[in-house]
Amino acid sequence: MASPQRLSLQLEEPGDDPLADQVFDILQRALQQPDGEVSLETAAEQITALLPCGRPYSTEVAIFLMTCCEVAEQIPYSHASMIRLVTIIDSCLHSSRFATKDDGGETDATLRYQTLSETLRDWWNSELSATSGVVVRCWR
Repeated sequence: MASPQRLSLQLEEPGDDPLADQVFDILQRALQQPDGEVSLETAAEQITALLPCGRPYSTEVAIFLMTCCEVAEQIPYSHASMIRLVTIIDSCLHSSRFATKDDGGETDATLRYQTLSETLRDWWNSELSATSGVVVRCWR
């Protein structure tokens, strides 16, 4: 069996944002195949430690998600590292650091996915299409 292709990940503008650089470094070490230098659990813990507690809509969380989007664009869809990246994002967004409820009684997961949805909309610099809105709702 052939070994998985080693990824050559890079940030568009390294050094532009210290938090993005830190998140990228953690992701890069965790996503390399066959086994990253850092476990998925450790990567998620290290990333969430960089983010503010109880503030799922913070600039820091947006930077984390935008960095993840930038990394995801560099990973082939069928590459095993894509699953690793999704697992890290999911672990971070489900962290107890973001356990909140809004006034409407929606769960903290709904708020986290709403944050992801808004970040993706900003990332693509366009309104969410009806299809992408359905996908976001399916994650709830």
